[in-house]
Parts: sequence; structure tokens; C-alpha cells
Amino acid sequence: MFTLEPEDGNLPSPREDPRIGPTVAAVFAEKFAKNKNSVVCFICASEDKKEVLRARKFDIMFESQDTSKDFIKIKIREKGIYGAVIYHRDNPAGPEIAAAAKQMLSPF
Repeated sequence: MFTLEPEDGNLPSPREDPRIGPTVAAVFAEKFAKNKNSVVCFICASEDKKEVLRARKFDIMFESQDTSKDFIKIKIREKGIYGAVIYHRDNPAGPEIAAAAKQMLSPF
């Protein structure tokens, strides 16, 4: 499990920081280089009611990276929960992961 937290210091706002997208791509590349059968469940924090903005920003950052073509991303947009289930395109359990993601969301 990992969390992206801002550094202290005089940094550009996240909206303008060009390092965020490549950093997210590097985290995914490292995670999946170690194990292509990994599955990531990304859920946006909602305590400040900005989860829709976070999900949209993540989608833009993730999809703008060259590595995004290597992954399957199932968006989660159910009953106030925003995020994604992400797995490598070559994961042999891909169909089961997709089915489990849909089943996980069905109670909502």
C-alpha cells in the first residue's frame, strides 16, 4: 500500500506541478516490474468532498503517460466512491479481476 503525500517547501500547486504524472507512472512501473500480476485498487480521499476532482486529475495524469497502454483500468464511480482497479494487460487473471471488480461494486 502506498500514499502520495506532498513535500514540505515552496512547491508549485498540484494543479501546475509537472512532476506528479511522471511520479505516478514511475510508482506503477516499479510496482508492476516487481510483479506483473499485481492489482492496484486506487480510492480517492473524500473527507474534503474533492474526490471527483481527484479522480478526474488521476485519470488525466495516468492516461497521459506512455505506460498507461500497458494497463487495464476499471473506473470506480459508484455512490460517492471514486477510484479505479488497475492491473497489467498481461495479467493471466485479467478476466477474473474484472469480474471481481464488478462484483465488488454491485452492492453499491
